[in-house]
This record gives sequence, structure tokens and C-alpha cells, in this order.
Amino acid sequence: MDELDIVQKMEDLIPAGFFSDAVNPTDEEIERWAYIPDAKYPPEMSQDWDLCVTEPRRADLLEHLASDSSCPNRKFFLSCLYLLVGDAVRTNGSTWRLDEARDWLSRVRAAAPDDIALFLQRATKVIVNPEEFEYNKWCWSGYAYEIEEA
Repeated sequence: MDELDIVQKMEDLIPAGFFSDAVNPTDEEIERWAYIPDAKYPPEMSQDWDLCVTEPRRADLLEHLASDSSCPNRKFFLSCLYLLVGDAVRTNGSTWRLDEARDWLSRVRAAAPDDIALFLQRATKVIVNPEEFEYNKWCWSGYAYEIEEA
């Protein structure tokens, strides 16, 4: 079985059982899914799967996948980064302490791709100025997919 056959097998698995538990995916499962072109949400999670993936403990993984130009689903992970910070601001730090989010943002690599650099700029600004938070832009993928009105 060559690499192309393996990728096709993985694509065939997404509709049924790609994740041992789609609500609680492992980092390894998320990373495997990330590199499948045109990957779909698991059928068990036809919506809100981004909520299952987006957790502060995964901030580094999300940033890595969103920054990797070879990752076919990098925009999904960019939207997860916006959701992660946006939800922290929206809840005034109850989903992710704002000081922890700020510390993490300061550690994200300086030589990031343009869309990650823009995310970092926006995230740093919205944490300092939470009154500028707009739900549709941060938590409904507006910034990540450049949607004017989500």
C-alpha cells in the first residue's frame, strides 16, 4: 500500500470512526485530521467540532497547524486560535485566564506567516481593549475566513 492509498483510506475513515471519540479528540488525531485535504468534521460532530478542539492546553498545537503552509486545513486552526482568544475575552478570562493568554501570545514565534502575525496583533489589542471584541469576528470565524458579516 503506497502513501496515496493510505491517505485515501484515512479519507474514507473520516465519515465513520476516524476519531476514537470525536468529542474528546487526542492531539494526535487532530494532527492526523489536519493534513487530510478537504477534511470534513466528524459526523458525530456535524457542528461545533471546533469547540471540542479549541482548548487552552492545545494553543501551541493550534498555532503550529495554523502556521504550517503545508497543512490543508490551516484556516480551520486559525479560526480556532481566534475562538480561543475571543472566548477568553468574551468570558473575561473564565475559559482561559487573560494573563495566561497574554503570556502565550508573547511566546508565539515572531516570524509567523502574515495571517498569524495579524492574529497576534488583533489578539494582543483585544485583550487590552475588550470593548472592541466582536463575537462574529472572533468566535464565528469572521477574521479567520475574512468574512465581513458572519
